[in-house]
Formats: sequence, structure tokens, C-alpha cells
Amino acid sequence: MFSKYLSVELVYFLYGDPNDYILVPFFKKRLTNNEGGGEYFDLVSPWYYGGPIYCVNKKSAVPGLSRSLRSALNKYCAGNNIVSEFQRLNPAIDNYMLYKNDSGLVFNRETVCVDLRKSLEQIKKEYAYSVRKNIKTAERAGLNLIRSKTKDDWEKFVGIYLLSMQQKKAGDFYHFSSDFYYNFFDKFHNELEIFRVEYRGQTIAATLILGRYGTVHDYLRASLPQYLSFRPNDYTINGIINWAKNSGYLYYSLGGGLSEDVNDTVLKFKKTFSPDTRKFYVYKKIHNLEKYRQLCFVAGKKEERLAYEQASFFPEYPRL
Repeated sequence: MFSKYLSVELVYFLYGDPNDYILVPFFKKRLTNNEGGGEYFDLVSPWYYGGPIYCVNKKSAVPGLSRSLRSALNKYCAGNNIVSEFQRLNPAIDNYMLYKNDSGLVFNRETVCVDLRKSLEQIKKEYAYSVRKNIKTAERAGLNLIRSKTKDDWEKFVGIYLLSMQQKKAGDFYHFSSDFYYNFFDKFHNELEIFRVEYRGQTIAATLILGRYGTVHDYLRASLPQYLSFRPNDYTINGIINWAKNSGYLYYSLGGGLSEDVNDTVLKFKKTFSPDTRKFYVYKKIHNLEKYRQLCFVAGKKEERLAYEQASFFPEYPRL
């Protein structure tokens, strides 16, 4: 679905047999700023987490499968004009551990997770004082939290999300098309839930969550800034925690901040709900060093200033 939205090819690399196998998905992005002829590509994790996933009878088989997949993938890249590879590894399953001895593995940021295996009483005890105060503010304001997955509520979610992205002047990527929204609703209808906050009959905030394999993911969220003083986000997250705990989920993944900064305000807000964090890593690898340098040169980058896999923004050339 995202490959269609972004107009890129989705590829899977699978290694193993029907009993023990490992798989890693990528978007294969064509490099259109290429000079010198021929087609070149980058491999990039699908939005928003990727990296290897596996199915094995014995966990002891995983390291060997991972090494074999890595070797086969490197050979593929060498023979198919792949310049660089970038993976966003999934903190919910700690698949960064498969790259722990590789120099291309880079810690990016913490993400926040609510451990729903704890009692609800313990979870609420771990809320910061500000959260408890903000929930009371929302209750006094008369906010109403509605959980639904009807088409009508989906359209209300889409409406407020689009409005919120416009007000925030978000990047083009986040202004999804109408087809994307309705394909998403059809494809993930069984996994999604919509939590919508009403104030005097008007939707002022909405959150889309996806739940599967014991984990609820806070996927998309939007709110109208003129109503933030009523604390609809605190109210919503508290409601999702109550629902997810009662529904038998084990974890609620709130994600991380908007940057790598440890003082990121979004990260600090999420930490007010839980002290439990997980590590988000990225994996970077250059497969064609000569072409990488050429693309950087075309982009106006001096070779002596290139940081390669240690670059904060990788790759160091733009993908057009």
C-alpha cells in the first residue's frame, strides 16, 4: 500500500526453508539524480519500522539464518546496482540485536512503551502528576472519548487528520491521498481502532491505533490546537491504556520523539505515561562506494567531508 502511495517497488528478501526462515522487506528506490548512465537504486525500510523478522522452531537457528541472509543480500546488492541500504529497526521486537556486531548499526532514539502486563493500578501510579491533573482537566471540560471503527468515524478521523496536517504545515508525505485512506481502512479494518474526542458534539482530536500480536501501536494522531488546553491527548492515551489492558494486549507502543534529542518535547510528553522505554536503532550500509561518492559529488558534497555510514542524514545525497 505504501509502495503504491510512494510509487516505489516493494521487495522482500527471504532465506531459509518452510520450517526456519528469515525475511526482510524494503522499498527499492530508483535514484533519478544519477549521472553516467545505467539505473541505480537504494534499499530503504518501509514506513515506519522494518528490519528482519523470522519464524523458527528453535531460536538458536536465528543467528545463522541472519548471517546467511546478510551474505545473500550483499551479493544481490553488488550485482544489482544497489548503492546504499537504510533500515529502521523495530524496537517492539528488538531486531537490532541481529546487527549488534556490525558497525552500520546506530542508536537513534528511545521510544516509550506502556507495559500492560502490569496491573492497571500500577500503570496509573507510574503516570506523572501532570497526566493525572490533565485527565481531570479533560473530565471537567466534559470531553467525550468514543471508540469506533465505523466508516463514519473513519471519515471523521481523516477529516481532522487532514486539517491538523495543514495547520502544522506538515511535509508532503503526511498529506495522504483519499485513495490511500480508504485502502488503509479496508486493508486494516480488523486491526485498527479509532479513538475520537468530542467537545460539545465537535471532534477535536482523534487517534488511530493498530493492534496485533499482543502490541497496540499508536499509529496516527491529530488534534485541533485551539482545544489543546482541554488536554484531549492525555485523555485519549489514558482511554487507550484502559481499553488495551482490558482487551488483553501486552504492550502499548507510544513511539518516540520527533528528533534524536533526548530533550525532545514529544518524547518527554510520552514519558509522562510510562518509565519503560525501548531502543530504536537504524542500520546503514554502503554497497557501492564509488557510486555513493559520485552521487554526493553531484549533490555538491566534498569527499573529505563525507561521513558515510556515520552521517546523521543517510545517505548524504538527495533521493529525488
